[in-house]
Amino acid sequence: MRPSETLDWIEARPLDLEPLVVRGGVFTNIANRIANPKHQEVGYKYWGRNIRINRSNTEIDGVILRVTGETDVGQPYDGFLKAEQCANVTLRNCSIDGRAPGKPSLAGSYGYNAFLVVNFRMINFTMENIHDRSRWGVIATNFMKNILIEDCVLSRMDVHQGVSGDYIIRRTTLGYQGLIAIGRGRLIVEDLAR
Repeated sequence: MRPSETLDWIEARPLDLEPLVVRGGVFTNIANRIANPKHQEVGYKYWGRNIRINRSNTEIDGVILRVTGETDVGQPYDGFLKAEQCANVTLRNCSIDGRAPGKPSLAGSYGYNAFLVVNFRMINFTMENIHDRSRWGVIATNFMKNILIEDCVLSRMDVHQGVSGDYIIRRTTLGYQGLIAIGRGRLIVEDLAR
């Protein structure tokens, strides 16, 4: 560092050597019906009813989320399966409903979310009604390195704030919102259907 620069904060996260696999589970989410939170004059506030993954070398297998009770009002969700600041995360054989968080909505509402993850994989991950324009896309990711999407059916695959390394999509069907690829590195798309 140059003399005028300072380091204010640093964090180290060890990689768990043994894999953790979480299998099965059917969850039903009764949607919130909050038109506008009381503590907020305007805008929105993300809800976080979720399974949060902060452990490296973790696989979620066979989790199903169904959403019921949505009306024309409601605040958005930031991901039922949410991976943050870890490495080697796999979502396999999961199915999550798309959300309709209110009409009109100021923000996306997601089934899964990943943020600052290295080596993120989605395999055989599905959602219903991938061409239903009243539903938000099920996915949002930010600041990722190495993404593999394989044998999935999704309304979209979205990397909001960039991916580095490899971004690979194979044998996948994307719905009306398609593919958003932002970042640098290698983009490989094979056998993509719409």
